[in-house]
Amino acid sequence: MIETNRFYIRKYNINDVADMFNNWASDQEVTKYLTWNPHSSIDITKEYIEFVISTNQANYVIVKKDNNEVIGSISTVGESADFKVCEIGYCLSKKYWNQGVMTEVLDAYLHELFINKNYQVVEAEHMVDNTASGVVMTKCGFNFNHICDRLTEKFGWVSVKHYSITKEMYLMRKLTFSLSNFLETNIPLFDDFHQTISYLLNNGFLIKTFNLIESNNLYLPNNDYVYNIKETKENIISISLIGKSNKKQEFEQYLNSFIAHNKDIIISDNSSSIEQELVRMLKHNNLTISFAESCTGGLMASRIINISGASDVIKESFVTYSNEAKIKYLYVKKSTIDKYSVYSKEVAYEMAKGLSNIAKANISVSITGLAGSDTPTANDGSYHACIIINYNNKEYIHEIFKNEKGSRNIVRSKQANYLFYQIIKSLKEIGL
Repeated sequence: MIETNRFYIRKYNINDVADMFNNWASDQEVTKYLTWNPHSSIDITKEYIEFVISTNQANYVIVKKDNNEVIGSISTVGESADFKVCEIGYCLSKKYWNQGVMTEVLDAYLHELFINKNYQVVEAEHMVDNTASGVVMTKCGFNFNHICDRLTEKFGWVSVKHYSITKEMYLMRKLTFSLSNFLETNIPLFDDFHQTISYLLNNGFLIKTFNLIESNNLYLPNNDYVYNIKETKENIISISLIGKSNKKQEFEQYLNSFIAHNKDIIISDNSSSIEQELVRMLKHNNLTISFAESCTGGLMASRIINISGASDVIKESFVTYSNEAKIKYLYVKKSTIDKYSVYSKEVAYEMAKGLSNIAKANISVSITGLAGSDTPTANDGSYHACIIINYNNKEYIHEIFKNEKGSRNIVRSKQANYLFYQIIKSLKEIGL
């Protein structure tokens, strides 16, 4: 069941027959622009509801909370083969027109479709003359796309207006509305939240952005003076903290508390990517880095090279996907592979140690493990890694074992992200 301030949205039951017949199914004005004719008897309504119940269709009734009257319906009337796009339809008792009912109900239904059902696009259509329906769609954030002709059993060929809204559009609309209420000002609707953040910065609001590694220990308390926008991509969390311009002291107190509680998982206190932050740290401390990659297949070295200034920090690196490559280029012992397996911490250590001896970089990073396959196993995503840091005539060794979840390429990206984080964390721990 879906709930709004004034209504419940639930599946049909047989007790809805009388309300449906009396409130909209038999009303010629309500059904004027619908593709089906008004019901001439309550038996037709009963047959319809029995059919909906028996087939478990995604049809819902709108129920008033104060008296449990069933006053309309909303439903999914079609969806794409991959279940990412659906079309919706709705109708409402004439008694409740022009009272904001469908806008309230449709907004809640969109939340169900986008958040709980994970549709990516919701579409809707109305006949050109049915302007009231178009007003509801526009109020709920739908974009008008085009006018086209449809062949209907009831009317023959008719002209209809087609609308759609994406999940991103819906989330941005909700975010903008929520932020406007919090900051007590009207904020323009932008295409993405980065544009919203830029707008707020340019208009004097207090903003601080952090990137963190995903963790169950994230500290993010509720606060009357700070609003947070959180976005997670793979295993990196980007959090923008937003404060009211007249609450600077409270905002600073919140920031200090946030940093103190999350210091172990903070990657950067700005909007730069994790690889940008790593390159910045390496350049600032005049350090170099090399990679010996197996399951990540050169992804870490490639992402560092994508950053301007990478030539100052990266030294020779290797993609040693096969056992033979590990033995030939990194001097991993065959006996170590045979005894412990190629995915072991012992092999990860020998890969990093061999790389350190060859490349002479300040930081040598190795990884070996399972990225995943089309027929997943329990060990997919598991890996061992080793970070060796040579700094100030000391050697620091950090061994890692972790398991990441997701598709093959998502796992590889998460593995790279986590190792970048561990390198940054290790450098901070030795005072850099």
